This record gives sequence, C-alpha cells and structure tokens, in this order.
Amino acid sequence: MKKTFTLIALLLSSVLFGQVKEGYIKYAVSVDNSSDETMKALIGNMQSRLHFKNTKALYELSGGIFSMKTLVDDKGLLLLTDQMGKKFYMRKNRAQLSAQPSPAPVITYTTEKRTIKGYPCSKAVITVKAGKAGETKTTIWFTEKLQNAAALEGANTLFKDLKGLPLEFEVTNGPVKFKLTATEISTAPVPDATFNVSLAGYKEVSVKG
Repeated sequence: MKKTFTLIALLLSSVLFGQVKEGYIKYAVSVDNSSDETMKALIGNMQSRLHFKNTKALYELSGGIFSMKTLVDDKGLLLLTDQMGKKFYMRKNRAQLSAQPSPAPVITYTTEKRTIKGYPCSKAVITVKAGKAGETKTTIWFTEKLQNAAALEGANTLFKDLKGLPLEFEVTNGPVKFKLTATEISTAPVPDATFNVSLAGYKEVSVKG
C-alpha cells in the first residue's frame, strides 16, 4: 500500500507547470475494483493538494495513518513520508531528476475530449515497458490551457513530455485502479511560506539513481 501512495505522489510531482505560474489544485482520490475494505476506507479519507509557484511545487497527500509531502524546486526534490509516526525523508538533486528512465515512457495522444472544472481536456495514454512484467499503462486527461514552461521535474519522468497539466489520471496496481481527479483549481497568488517544509523529527534515507 505504501508503494502505491508513493507512486501517486511521484506521478503528480513530475508535472511541469507552465503559463499559469502559480496556483493550487485539489484532487479527489478514489479506488476501484478493490476487495480490501480497509484500503477503500483509507483512500476515501485521503486528501491531495498541489501548490505551484514559478520554479517551486509542493504536493501533499494525507489521510488516515499515512501522509506524504513532495517539494520540487531549483535544488531538486525533497520527499517526506510519515507512516504511523515513522518519519523519513529523502533528497534528489537536479542531475538525478533529469536522468532519463530506461525504457522511456511512450505517450499516445487520442482524439477524445472532455471538460474538467471548466478546462478543456484531451486524453492520453502513457505506456511503460516493465520487462518480464509486461507493460503498465496510465490514462491521463490533460489541459493545454495550463502549459509547461517552468521546467519542474519530479522523481518520476512519466509526465515529462506531456503537452499540458494532468487534471485526472488513473494509476493501475494489479487489478486495482486508483483515480485522482481535480475538484478545485485556483490561480490566486501562493505565499512563499507555503514551500517552507520542516524536517524536524524526520530521519534521512538514501536514494539510488
């Protein structure tokens, strides 16, 4: 379960923010096809928030016994996790964030359209080869009205070459699908203090790559 939450956070933190240089997005989190009632209850109580300003972005995922913060800025990435009081953090520098994954994700754009919170969106499918495990697919609805200009990268380069900002996407973990959908979008100014993240009480862990 922890790996799934980490994947969700890293996917969001990999977004490149653009012409709207600062704002706030709130996402609803849901789960489908899960027979695990505990997981359903936990996901149903989770909240996800995304703040961005110029070259900074902060993603927060919280609910129940688990919380996570991902801060991306000019220095790189800072990821903090708190699971039942066990607090850890890790860092990635800019070189680590820019490393090209192998194999690289393949983005397939479709002609399907829909509107999310007033923004016109297009559908894309991102495919990643996973060796003997086959391949994984992520379905994304993105808007070109929020363009990529600030060149922020996260721990996962899945969205790196996407033409716009994702407002909805599904993460598949075996037979279970986790969906995140934007429920609130604001382009109001974001205070600089929003990106001040405290490491008090957290223990550093190393990261490969």
